Amino acid sequence: MKRLVRYCDHFIYGCLLLFVFTVPLSIAVSEGLFVLGLVGWGVKVAFERKLHWRRTPLDFPILSFVAVAFLSSFWGVDVRNSLIGFRTYGLILIIYLLSNSVSESGKGKILVWSLISGASVLSVFTVIDRLSMVASGLDPVQAGSMSEAGQLLIVIGITVAFLLYQKGRRARMLLLLPLLIMVLAEVLNFKRGSWVALILVLIIQGCVKSRKIIPVVVVLSIAISFLYQPARERLLDLRDEFSPLRGGRVAMWETLPAIMRDHPMGVGIDNVGSVMYRYNPEIERGRDHLHSTCPQIFAEMGPLGLAAFVWWMVVFIRVSHGTFRRIGDENPYEKALALGIFSAFIGFLINGIVEFNFGDSEVVMIIYFLMGLTLLQRQTTEDRPQLTDIRPKAKTKHQGLKSEV
Repeated sequence: MKRLVRYCDHFIYGCLLLFVFTVPLSIAVSEGLFVLGLVGWGVKVAFERKLHWRRTPLDFPILSFVAVAFLSSFWGVDVRNSLIGFRTYGLILIIYLLSNSVSESGKGKILVWSLISGASVLSVFTVIDRLSMVASGLDPVQAGSMSEAGQLLIVIGITVAFLLYQKGRRARMLLLLPLLIMVLAEVLNFKRGSWVALILVLIIQGCVKSRKIIPVVVVLSIAISFLYQPARERLLDLRDEFSPLRGGRVAMWETLPAIMRDHPMGVGIDNVGSVMYRYNPEIERGRDHLHSTCPQIFAEMGPLGLAAFVWWMVVFIRVSHGTFRRIGDENPYEKALALGIFSAFIGFLINGIVEFNFGDSEVVMIIYFLMGLTLLQRQTTEDRPQLTDIRPKAKTKHQGLKSEV
């Protein structure tokens, strides 16, 4: 029986390893691997006849959010559509699959490198594709992906944190190559919200670890924003995007008070796109959400859903920041990972101001993975024995005289 349980552990870990590698590359493959991991977890529980569940500070906020999301399906405008959309919240189990199935920090480290490797492979293909567009005289930014930009924002933040804490020259060079490729892919995508959020992530890391990188980040950001023509044009287009007369984000956000007046408990998951055009038919066609996380959740699930979401996010910020502070400088890898997760999560929330990235499975799966990884870090740091000084204390001059007497 113990051998079967070990096989299940190896199977679950293999699924997680392939899952994090394929998240940037294929949503269908990564979700399939996640489901296989859940099946392996279920088989393990059946063999052991016991569910080993670690309680975490995120449990109640997540449970509250999921409960409100489910109930909102029934008081919304389209129950069937909401229940279909509710299934995506099953991805939250990524947090618990990781935190309850991986118990060694070394395995967590391999998972992180698998994520960076997958994002690097994606970036290579993106750079090749976008440069071929540039050579053909096309605008590479127009073909950019919001999902990819949001993913790279997070992975770049973690990679830079590793670079800041890495002292070995050879290891720095190994980190620098994938980092440059990912940054180039992010620049060629140039999604404005992700770009601004990435700059703020790097500034946060600079304030914490090395202020020398802040002027470098600022200068390079300004140079790219004004010298790279597609980026400059995207920035100039902000006037139209935030004009209520153009049917962009402001026009969508302005429908929120009217939606909430008629549906004070929300319209249900995935129903905003079919409702907001009733209040403003001038909104650009093809929009199915409000392009902002908190307004979207408020419109879907009402004040209860937004309160549960904010509770969840605040608790995780406290957990991730507390984990970073608790880890000593003698553990540079864990310290770097904790800073990377904390700052990248802040970047994710900042990007969510102008984009509903919480509804993007390709992005939020990485966030769930990082939440599970933080819980694993938190557990290992709490379990690690504190080092104490057991050396005998030197006697003071007064004590020496007293003992002689």
